[in-house]
Amino acid sequence: MANAQEPSLATSLIDRFLPNFSSAEPLENNGITMSEIRAMLYRQRKLIFPTIVAGPVLALGVTWMMPAIYEGTVSVKIDNERAKILEGQDLDPTVTTSDTGRYLATQASIVTSRSLATQVADEMALARDDRFLLSMGKKVKNDGLSKKDADAARREQVITLLQQTVKMATPTDNRVATISFRSRNPQIAAQVANTYADKYIGQNVLQRYEMNAYARKILKNQVTQTQQELRAAEHKAIDYARQYHLIDIGDAASGADEGKGNGGTKDTGNGRSIVTANLVAINDAYAAAQAERIAAEGRWHVAQSASPLDLPEGRNSPSIQGLMQSRAATASQLAQLRKRYAANRPEVQEAAAQLASIESQIATVGQNIRASIRAEYLGALHKEQELAKSRSDLSAQSLGEQERRVQLNLIVRDADTLRRQLGDLLTRLNQIESAADVDTNNIAIIDKARVPDDPVSPIMWRNLLIGLVAGVTLAISTALLRELFDETLQRPEDVEDKLRLPLLGVVPATLTNVLDSLNDGKSGLAEAYYSVRSTIDYASGGDVKKLILITSSSPAEGKSTTAYALAQDFARAGRRVLLVDADTRAPSQHRLLKHARNLSGLTDSIVHQKPFTETIHQSETPDLYFMPLGARPANPAHLLSSDVIAPFLNRLKEMFDVVIVDAPPVMGLADALLLARHMDAVIFIAEAGRAHNDQAKIALRRLRDNGAHVLGAVLTKFNPVESGYGQSTGYYYYYNYRYERALPEGETA
Repeated sequence: MANAQEPSLATSLIDRFLPNFSSAEPLENNGITMSEIRAMLYRQRKLIFPTIVAGPVLALGVTWMMPAIYEGTVSVKIDNERAKILEGQDLDPTVTTSDTGRYLATQASIVTSRSLATQVADEMALARDDRFLLSMGKKVKNDGLSKKDADAARREQVITLLQQTVKMATPTDNRVATISFRSRNPQIAAQVANTYADKYIGQNVLQRYEMNAYARKILKNQVTQTQQELRAAEHKAIDYARQYHLIDIGDAASGADEGKGNGGTKDTGNGRSIVTANLVAINDAYAAAQAERIAAEGRWHVAQSASPLDLPEGRNSPSIQGLMQSRAATASQLAQLRKRYAANRPEVQEAAAQLASIESQIATVGQNIRASIRAEYLGALHKEQELAKSRSDLSAQSLGEQERRVQLNLIVRDADTLRRQLGDLLTRLNQIESAADVDTNNIAIIDKARVPDDPVSPIMWRNLLIGLVAGVTLAISTALLRELFDETLQRPEDVEDKLRLPLLGVVPATLTNVLDSLNDGKSGLAEAYYSVRSTIDYASGGDVKKLILITSSSPAEGKSTTAYALAQDFARAGRRVLLVDADTRAPSQHRLLKHARNLSGLTDSIVHQKPFTETIHQSETPDLYFMPLGARPANPAHLLSSDVIAPFLNRLKEMFDVVIVDAPPVMGLADALLLARHMDAVIFIAEAGRAHNDQAKIALRRLRDNGAHVLGAVLTKFNPVESGYGQSTGYYYYYNYRYERALPEGETA
């Protein structure tokens, strides 16, 4: 019996021909294909087609019940600006071509405003005319109010209806807009549209006149306010300059005035002062001192690492040159004496002492040269530091002075701005006062509204099209939502994609008797189980002895039929096979094998220790033996969890090549879990279109948690046509595959 905790030969073999379902390697997602879309549409056809048909039918009924609506339309020309006769007739900013769209949109908002609706309602006395409300599809109600309150409520209702119904269309390619009004009464539609156009033009003229008067008032107030602000700004500039002694003297050396702006206005913030001149001089001196310090520092670094004799100062020193000559002469004399005399002779010792003295003098002179270079470097450094300190002090003073000059410059500029603004305001006020009595209108009526002959609503073809589009949209949306929330396994790929389980085979649905199809070796059902048996053999490594458990997540998914078919197929392949019915709740193998229900079987062997000769029965198929459930146990969980179950299964494995156990479903029961831990392989059965994804995952997790080795899954009762794949996929050809019929003599395929 295989150990479920260790990888077996079956696992290694199945990995060679089935997909890798390692959690570390997610499956590749190729997106939704056209075949999947077609399949989805076919599966949801009972929802889609009635919904699509219902859309136009509903639209047709609604169209017949809708009242006829008439529209009155007035054409008006709207220019971007009025004709200007005098200066001052341009209170409105000039409307550029790029701003025409927004200008026309503004005019449309004016037409649909409450103020214009109020004028139209009062002009036509619509609040006192019941015909208007009836033509708008509204009922005239007083609701027990007083006459005053009823009149006010009706007037408010009329104004609201006018606002909601009137429309203004503003095309983008011309300046002719249309004002339209819709009503069930064609005469009222035309009258309201014409009144709207008249009131719109009148309001435009009145608005421009009021705008001119308002502009004069505003300009006079602005002139007075600007004069006061200018006077205050000029006094403020004089007081500030006097307080901080800020005087512009320009560049005394050149006579230039650096404080002039582009317009010749004095700019007091850029004047040249003594502090600025001193800062410039100190900055130049600091730059020279910094260069001098850098050069001295370089010489000092060279002097520290090099011999004084190699320095330019050493090579050019007369003292060192004389000492070098003396050293050379003394060294030559000492060498000659050492050749003639011994080292302890007075002449030799005296010459050696003289040479040492010269060497000492050379070293002393070298140190003096190095000290001189260092002193020169320190002097340059001190000079640079002093200049930096002076520059910092002058910079602070200059910044303070510049800040005060900037503030003065801002005050002066404010005064100049106010002065120019005052001049512009006075000029503008004179122009507007001159043009106050001259005005023109930029809006004119092109075509008055005529009483319409034909209604604009309802339009049959448009409503039908809307109904069709709505029906298609609703049908597709509902179908997609149903597919989105559908967690059933519909196709073979779902077993691998959703359950992450190898697919051992696909068993087609059949309309004929299952036993007849299985006994017919050439049927599609039998061929499918041949394929499943071959895959199981190969996936299990070709082991001669094997215990196989057949289970599913829920009842009636085809596990008992699969167990019977595999047992029969293994027996036909020459194996000695035992089919054990371990479904303690609903045993069914006795019906498939056409045995009596009360035969001794599994429970009798385990509980009553009956010999196998009484509990194992021969079937009609050679080499296929059957062990029914026997007497139903009082407590199946205790029976299957006892210590005798493992030795019992091992004995069966020794007696037979293949032992196939038909177990109950996993969900809600412990029988399959207790048996699975003793099995070499577990085959998981999932019914196409019925097996629930989440339920199947829970069942598989429970099996694996109990140490079961799940070899793979078999998708049963698969109908490619009902699943939506039809003849366009290989499933259809597999499902409809038949052996080639015998052809009459002389006939070719």
